[in-house]
Amino acid sequence: METKTTNLTADSLRDDAIYEPNTPTMRGIAPESQPREPVGLSGGGLPGAVLALLRACHDNDKALEGFQSFCRLIDWAKRVGAGPASAMLLSPSAATSRSVIRFVDRFMAEGRNVLYGADASEGALYVLFAAVLALDERAPGLLALDNADHGLNPRLARQLVKQLCDGLLSGPKPRQMLLTTHNPLVLDGLPLQDDRVRLFTVARTNTGRTVVNRVVIDEGLLAKAEQAGALSRLWLIGHLGGVPNV
Repeated sequence: METKTTNLTADSLRDDAIYEPNTPTMRGIAPESQPREPVGLSGGGLPGAVLALLRACHDNDKALEGFQSFCRLIDWAKRVGAGPASAMLLSPSAATSRSVIRFVDRFMAEGRNVLYGADASEGALYVLFAAVLALDERAPGLLALDNADHGLNPRLARQLVKQLCDGLLSGPKPRQMLLTTHNPLVLDGLPLQDDRVRLFTVARTNTGRTVVNRVVIDEGLLAKAEQAGALSRLWLIGHLGGVPNV
């Protein structure tokens, strides 16, 4: 995926980052081996990043709406927040960082419906991780997110990618993000009629050579996608390429 067109200068390349978050690191159980601002490449420091993002939203209605749009993807959570670990009702062993993420579950009984980052599902943490990359102005101008679907429910993956695009394309800072995925529904979340968002397939030839092709979204392809029911279906049947010969 490509957002606002930028020239890839030496400065932007020096600031690039490839993110591949994992659940133990986002939960604070495993250490972050590659710390960065606002969040580590494996998802370390996520509670602090969410807290900083919430503070930035206090005086910025647009940023607040963007963050709330991500939070709405966590359908079981009535409220999502973050704060200093010292202010939360945590045992010393559970307070693994200075800040913690706090969820209020809409289905659980009052008084027993508060969950923290270490207890929440990996999907909820990944949504917040994506929100940080999309909305925090400290995120790199050039970044990549490996396996953007991250084992998410297909419908959630589709909506999360759509929200990522919205956040990046409407942000005040021109940035470029590259996503990789093996989930067909991710394609249906991309606003591909916007020329700033582009789709590529990656495959290997019979001789092992890697080939990258751009999928051009024209009227003909859109008509085929409408006939098939969705662009993701065209990928599944092999019309777009980028699938193994099995």
